[in-house]
Amino acid sequence: MTREPTDDAMGAISVPASAGQGLTGQRLATVAAALVLPVLVVVPGLLARAGLVNNAACVVALASPVVAGSAFYFAHRAGHTQLREGGLLTAHTVSGRRSIDLTRLTKVGRIEIGGRGKSTDRLTLTDAHGVRLYVDGLADGGTADAAVVQAVRSAAPGTVTVSKRAALRMRLQPATGRPAQSPVQHAGTAAGSGCLTAFLPLLLSLACVPVAMGALLLSLFIAGVNR
Repeated sequence: MTREPTDDAMGAISVPASAGQGLTGQRLATVAAALVLPVLVVVPGLLARAGLVNNAACVVALASPVVAGSAFYFAHRAGHTQLREGGLLTAHTVSGRRSIDLTRLTKVGRIEIGGRGKSTDRLTLTDAHGVRLYVDGLADGGTADAAVVQAVRSAAPGTVTVSKRAALRMRLQPATGRPAQSPVQHAGTAAGSGCLTAFLPLLLSLACVPVAMGALLLSLFIAGVNR
């Protein structure tokens, strides 16, 4: 009896990786995430207008910006990330397996969300195929940083855009792929940005308030509260 090839210690069946893999699923996940906000605004309003629920159901619209933002994040969040041959970085996502072609990277960004509990710090990768992943740790316990740094340094000048925050994490100069010149400047920038990161949840909450209130008013208008 022959055994199926596996790609981890848990015995999961190996899936061949290829450039552009998962792009269709990514598009579907992105569309679904984009529909979250209008659905949470329109559906309660229509149900209230039809008399099927109380107008108080429109309060659901208040949470629509946060839920929509979370949906976009989880649409690209990578899990069980692995480095494969040919410069491919593959991962599990909510829409299935997805592969980033590190040899054709176009953008490298960074998502940081601090808090009292577990914080989030991930690199956002986009390649020439349009595939996007939010990555951090690899399945073997390492991080994707070294592979991304090598890909950025190997790319032709001007082909990869690296954000300042991503460059700081990888100790690169933005958009150049070269080592940072001044460790002192790095430390100062990190301290200043760290303060901003710590207050980021509060800042995002304040920014969501006008959007949430607008969503609530629109949902109430659809419900016909002002009729």
